[in-house]
Amino acid sequence: MSTPAEERVWWDDNAGPDQTPRAETIECLKALESVLPATGWVLDLGCGQGRLAKPIIARFPQLRILGLDISRRMLDGTSETRDGGQVGPAGMRLVHGNGRTIPRPEFYFAAGFSVGLFQHLDGDAVQSYLGEVERTLQWGARFRFQYVDGLD
Repeated sequence: MSTPAEERVWWDDNAGPDQTPRAETIECLKALESVLPATGWVLDLGCGQGRLAKPIIARFPQLRILGLDISRRMLDGTSETRDGGQVGPAGMRLVHGNGRTIPRPEFYFAAGFSVGLFQHLDGDAVQSYLGEVERTLQWGARFRFQYVDGLD
């Protein structure tokens, strides 16, 4: 079982620069559209540098996204620091943390997604993260995640 501190060290050591959208990113965005609500807050668990959140906000400006990532280095590539806090693109709030304790806005999330995160977690962490996702979603909200099995 990995601890939050061990997860944070791994992500900080392996964080890289944001890449130009590739075909996989475009396909992923198409798959996420089916879970997006008309309005409200959407959770991007393991947001990285906003590879998915930024185009979603650009296309659906009525949405608000809370981007949560354990790597401060990844968040630093997404935002700028003003007045001691991180500011992301308009409509996006960035939070440094892990999926074991998901902060939420004044109401529950209308939807959520996570891409490229769960395959890097052990079984206990996955259960903890998914339990927290369940706790923070509105009744009837959908959460879509990608899990790749068999990574080296």
